[in-house]
Parts: sequence; structure tokens; C-alpha cells
Amino acid sequence: MRKKISASLAGKPEKEGLDAQISQQFQAVESHISRGRYNEALQMLDTGGFFGIPDNLQEEWSKLTDRLREQFAAKQTEALEKWGAVVNQLVADVKQACLEAKNSGDLDSAMLKCTGMQMRRDRSGGPLSDRIDHKLQGAITTLTAWANYLDFRDAGKAKAANDALRSLNQQTGFPVLSVQEIDAHVLSDPADPERARAAVNGIMRTVQSPDDLPAALAKLEKLIPANPTRTDVSWLSNDQRQLRAVSEAWIAAKAGDDAGVSRALEQYAISGGSAEVKSALDQMLVQVLTQQLEIKAKAWTKLSPNPGEDARSYVGRILDELQAAKNYKVMLEVLNFAEQPMRYQKPLASLQKERTAIDQFLAAQRFEQLNDTVAAVTNYRFVVGSAGGKYVPMEEAEAALKRLREKDPEAFKSYEGVLAEELRVLRQQMQSLTQLLMNRPMIPGRPYPY
Repeated sequence: MRKKISASLAGKPEKEGLDAQISQQFQAVESHISRGRYNEALQMLDTGGFFGIPDNLQEEWSKLTDRLREQFAAKQTEALEKWGAVVNQLVADVKQACLEAKNSGDLDSAMLKCTGMQMRRDRSGGPLSDRIDHKLQGAITTLTAWANYLDFRDAGKAKAANDALRSLNQQTGFPVLSVQEIDAHVLSDPADPERARAAVNGIMRTVQSPDDLPAALAKLEKLIPANPTRTDVSWLSNDQRQLRAVSEAWIAAKAGDDAGVSRALEQYAISGGSAEVKSALDQMLVQVLTQQLEIKAKAWTKLSPNPGEDARSYVGRILDELQAAKNYKVMLEVLNFAEQPMRYQKPLASLQKERTAIDQFLAAQRFEQLNDTVAAVTNYRFVVGSAGGKYVPMEEAEAALKRLREKDPEAFKSYEGVLAEELRVLRQQMQSLTQLLMNRPMIPGRPYPY
């Protein structure tokens, strides 16, 4: 084609210039072909211009470029397949090199090979080319991270070595190594937060009853470094205190040591610790406190817990019995304790209002015995005016108020007078405060001082 073009231009004044230009363009295409850059060669044929092709050769030139395009495309596909095979072999070699390397120096040859291949990687574009390049970059990233891992490992920096490995699991690049292959090389490091957290969770999964707590505590204590150099795992000590407190509470409960249980639970309340461990221990506390409840109940009732009965049901039966006997003093003692074992069971139903009302009722009885009728009336009326509840002594309080009104009507007048005076003073204080606020000057740009 080059000869035909030259012959066609013979005798024309522009021959010399066009000959040189077309020759240069042909040389560029041939250069791309010789280097296997068929995509660039195709681009030159399509967009390079090739100005100066004689009109009588345009049709032939068009047919020639069509044939070249087909050949270049086939050669490009063939070259891409060969390149892909080379990269796949590189990925396999990199994987083997990483798993067999004794130190980072063993990876140098693989790194040099990757560097050379990166410089001559395929740039033709397209899905397959991008996929191959993705693998190449993944091999380079893996080599770099693995070399860092080996360097940190040999320097005794377990956490930094493990972080280098985790970076491979977290990256979005091509996975040269599997998660199992990476995790198999993670170093045992008590000061590694992620490893420590996984170990603690594994220990807590072995706790099926409070009897398992001492063994779990012994395992957890082995995770705590003797001289930790960082605060990354300071939470381990808090988890240890949580576990020890509940373990000691269970031992005390089984021994009938009510005071020992209370001391251990106070330590548990201030021990802090992780939410995961606390969640598991809360389930153990139900059994600890139920055991303590059975011990304390001997002083309250002759009722025994039924097989499989939970604390809520057992407390309910005790309170029903005591209410029938109108033994509100012991009822208050039961209610003061009962909130503890029941707060760890669902649904949570607080007995706070009953406890407060009974406390006021007992106070009213004491004032009545001391002939302090005004104070007695005040407390009885608190009970009557409460929100109520199953165990609130509402009828007893109403009967007491009726009895006191008949016995000492003047006391009611005194009570009402005291109440009216307190309301008058409170109203006066509110009016004074309102007047003070209204008289304060407004400051631009600042909110009104309520």
C-alpha cells in the first residue's frame, strides 16, 4: 500500500511532503504492532488521520484498514489472554511466596517481578483488561502488607503485625490469600483488642450456669497482660471485676451468706465492664438473687418455691400471704429486696409505688402511736392519694382516717390549717419570683432569663 501511494503521487508537487508524512504514520503503526500494542495501532488507523491518501486509493485503503482491524482485534485478544495467564501465574507465585516466606527479604524477588509487570501492564481497557489489572494490583498490595507483617512480627510488635494482616481482610482489592490463610498467621497478643474481645466472648459462651463462673474467671485472668503497655485492653480488668463480683455473689448465696451477696453485688454495680459481658452476667444474676431470695424468705414465710418457679412468681405468693395477714412491715422488707431479682426478668414491673405507699402507711401508724395526729393524717392521706396498686393498703388508710376524724376532729382542722398556710406561702413565693423576672431588663441578643 505504501508503494501504491508513492506511485500515485508521482509527478505531483506535494509528493515529497506527503510521502514523508504518510511514511511517518506507517512507522508509528508498525511500532505499535511490533510492541504488541494493537489497540493503539487500531486507534491510529481510526483517528490518526492518514491525510494524503490519494482519492483513487481511498476505497482500497478502507478495505485494508477493515482487514487490519479484524487482525489487530484478534491479536489483541490473543495477547490479552497471554497477559492474563502471566498475571494469574504471578498471583499464584505471590501467594506461595507469602505463605512460605521466613522474613520480608524472601519476598524481594516477587516484588521486583511485580514492579516490572506493572510497568508493562496492558492498557487496552475493557472489562477483561481491567480484571487482569485488578489482580496485578491485588498481588502488589498483598506483597506489601505481608512484608510489613513479617517486619513487625520479627520486631516483636504483635499488634502492628496483626493490623497489617487485617488490612488484607478489609481491603476491596483482589484477594490473593483467603481469610483462613490470613487468620492462621495472626499472632497471639493479649494486648490486641480485637483478639482479646473475641477471646472474652468465647469464654462467656461457656458460662451456662453460675457454677461455671469461677472457671470462666480463671480463663479471663490469663488474657490480662502482666504489665500492659497500652490502655487498649483496660476494659479487660473491668470485665474481670464484673465476673469476680458475680462469682463471689453466687458462692455467698449458696453458703447462705446474705451480707456477702450484698457486698459482691455492690462491687458488681460499680465494676463497669463491657456490655457483652454484662449482658451474659445479668442472666446469672437472676439465679444468684433467686438463691438469695430463697434464703431470706425463710424469715418471711413458710412457703417454699415451687419447682421451676421464678423469683417474680415466688415473691408474689409471699406478698399475697403477708397482705392477707396485714403484715405490712414484713411486706416492706420483701418489697425492698424483691426489686433486685425481678429487675433482670422481663417484663419489668416495678413495685416502687407499692413500696412507697406501704412505707408511708407504716410511718402513719408510728405517728398515730405517738399521738402525733397531724403527722399521722398527713401520711395516711398520702397513701389514699397515691396511684394505687395491688399491695397498697388503701382500705386500711381510709379506715384510719375515718377513725382519727372521729377521735380528734381538731387535728383535722389543724392539718387543714397547716396545709392552707403552706399553700399561701408557696403562692406568695411564686408571685414574688414572677415579679422579679418581669422586672429584669432585656439584653439584646440574649434569651429571656427563665
